Amino acid sequence: EDGSTRRRIRVTLATPNRVAFEMALWLPDGKGPFPLLLTAPRFYQRYWGEDALERGYAVCLFPGVDSHHREADYPGYDSVWQTIRKEYPRATWTEISTKGWLASRCIDYLLGDQSVAEIDADKIAIIGFSRYGKQAMMLVLSMSALAASSPAVRVHPRPAPTGSPVVTPTPRHHPIFQVNGFFPRCATSQVVRMNCRSTPTAGMG
Repeated sequence: EDGSTRRRIRVTLATPNRVAFEMALWLPDGKGPFPLLLTAPRFYQRYWGEDALERGYAVCLFPGVDSHHREADYPGYDSVWQTIRKEYPRATWTEISTKGWLASRCIDYLLGDQSVAEIDADKIAIIGFSRYGKQAMMLVLSMSALAASSPAVRVHPRPAPTGSPVVTPTPRHHPIFQVNGFFPRCATSQVVRMNCRSTPTAGMG
């Protein structure tokens, strides 16, 4: 009814067992290149995706649903990370960092020659709440496509009307020293190395 195109895409990785995962892609009516918003398809985050779609964003729902959550319309989005991680036995990834990495693979696909959509590489954003915000932080840490000026992350309740990223720094929402101490599923070695940049004082970063 809104003129959008919605599809599921299976992405196969060049690993020994050729493992694959599914992502959902929503495209607005019209021609690209489109700004891109990524989020895990938790029910309350899909509302943000709908808002972004109305504003002309392409929306990628990546397999980042937390293992304690379930979304009936997105089977496996909470568990495929375990299959992926087994392909990299030397990796020290946690659940959340693995899912952040999967989001980066979605970006690689969407910016590649095989993509079914034309994406503006300069306008890529990721949004999430609580543990999904931590996934966003992991993506920001691992990719140069998204830049963060501070390891402390806040996520806007709605996608920004223009530009990107949606992820922005703040000293009041789970700074790195808290992530390291209280959220062990997030605390990869990459995050721990950043601990020296964040201390429990005002004006971090």
